[in-house]
Amino acid sequence: MKENRGLSRFSGVLSLTIGLLLLAGSLAYLSIGRTAEYTTFYSSKPVREIMLFGDSLVGVPEVKYDISDHLEKGIEKKEKNFDVTVSTSGENGNTVSDLLKRVDSDVLSRKSYGGDSLPLPDAVIVLFDSDAADVDEGSKPAKIREAYKEKLITLLDKLTAKIDYVALSGPILMGELPEGENPRDEQMDAYETINKEVASKYHIDYIPLREEFEAAEPNKSKYEAMKKGKLTMDGEHPLHQGEAIIESSFLKQILSWGGLWKASSKSKNLTRREQLDATSTTPVVVAPKKDSTGAITVVKTKQFQGR
Repeated sequence: MKENRGLSRFSGVLSLTIGLLLLAGSLAYLSIGRTAEYTTFYSSKPVREIMLFGDSLVGVPEVKYDISDHLEKGIEKKEKNFDVTVSTSGENGNTVSDLLKRVDSDVLSRKSYGGDSLPLPDAVIVLFDSDAADVDEGSKPAKIREAYKEKLITLLDKLTAKIDYVALSGPILMGELPEGENPRDEQMDAYETINKEVASKYHIDYIPLREEFEAAEPNKSKYEAMKKGKLTMDGEHPLHQGEAIIESSFLKQILSWGGLWKASSKSKNLTRREQLDATSTTPVVVAPKKDSTGAITVVKTKQFQGR
């Protein structure tokens, strides 16, 4: 009988010990082992958020090639003292008018799902080409381009009034034939010129992706007749080789903003934990919407949203 009681007591202690070990393991998993995305909230490093804002030239590189993740890793290799998030907001077919309509809700006055105000991005790169690539100018190109320029000025005016680091890029390509042989080359060149002029007016950086893509096109004769398939999937949206050019150019631009990577006011140096406490938010990925043919119609990814 004593032997049975001793064995029973030992079994009880063993069960309690195993239970405590399992509980400790579960708590450890919940606190540090769920995903890297959650553990970054407990980093002691100050946060920097860079947003890519535009049309499908932002959305496609994110959905197909995870450009935001690659940029984050590239930035953190150089700027090890910061916790970096690259967020993206790209909607297929967005013209400058469309960007103006959503710049407040998606960039400047973002709200969490719970309705709380979210912090401004520390930097924004605007990349789009829908006006240059898709708009039929008909017999009034001058009038349409002037209206485009005025709206672009308004867009950049809104951004630069609240955000210290802003850059503009696009258009890129509309066809991969030799320069001057694609049907929309004149129109693409005209919008590139407008973008450069407006960027200069606001003393912001212009990232010349069109020139960089044209310089990177294979120059062997067997490629000359190809309208697509060298750097783009369709003459406009990048293949992996094209995405690599965008990524490299953006990384160079982001790292050139020296002031972004210096200690400044407290509001610019919140840790991820402090930012989470202040906003009750977490970065999430929202799946792109597709139409009945399976084509991506809206892409809004890696934005800070509420829980």
